[in-house]
Amino acid sequence: MLQDLYKSDDSWMDEIDLSDKDQVSRTLDVRDAAAFNGLVGIHFLQVDPDCTIGYLDITDKHFQPFGVVHGGVTLSLIEAVASRAVDARVDLTKERPFGVHVEVDHKKPGKVGRLRCSATFDYQEKNKQFWKVQVKDDEDDVVSEGIFVTKIVSLERLAQKDRERRMRSQ
Repeated sequence: MLQDLYKSDDSWMDEIDLSDKDQVSRTLDVRDAAAFNGLVGIHFLQVDPDCTIGYLDITDKHFQPFGVVHGGVTLSLIEAVASRAVDARVDLTKERPFGVHVEVDHKKPGKVGRLRCSATFDYQEKNKQFWKVQVKDDEDDVVSEGIFVTKIVSLERLAQKDRERRMRSQ
């Protein structure tokens, strides 16, 4: 059942070797296919800590009322691909990534075919990673491009914040 697949915690991670990037990627593929990414139709061609590439095939369900791909679909593709890139780059045995900012310019409407998104690592500043994101169509024209920013938080800090929340609620 999907509710069991996506628990409100990350206990599913206890069942895999987080230091094995291939096992993590395969597990995330299964989990993604059963949830939002699968619903939208997002797939991954390459998962790499420096550049991850994903795609979706445009269907009628992706259109807004005026016959072009809804901007939210493009943003979802960007979020999914950049998030997977970050997952490949961080050490999940010690830290967790959180998307904190997306800035995108839409350049051309998507209408038919496939949208391909690349998320390319740009730089890291303290605990934030900056990624260049770009979506292209079948004609290799840029549909959307921008930046995606993630904050990397240590498991120790997350545990500390959880203890603080529990103390406040008592």
